[in-house]
Amino acid sequence: MEVVHASLKRRHPGTAAPENEAAEAVDALWAHAEPADGLQHASALPAPDRIDLLLHLLTRNTPPATPSAAPTA
Repeated sequence: MEVVHASLKRRHPGTAAPENEAAEAVDALWAHAEPADGLQHASALPAPDRIDLLLHLLTRNTPPATPSAAPTA
């Protein structure tokens, strides 16, 4: 399993994040993930200027092997 950290900057920094932003971000990830992506777990943590995501992806051992999980994320 590989872990990818993504930090997404806000278009409008300084505005308050919606209370359920983390849940909505994770729901959006699951809605767009396909089985071939290997997404196993996702979590989100909002901050005033960004939202941080942690994606847990299966390691690919069979062709086509990906050298890193970052392109999949």
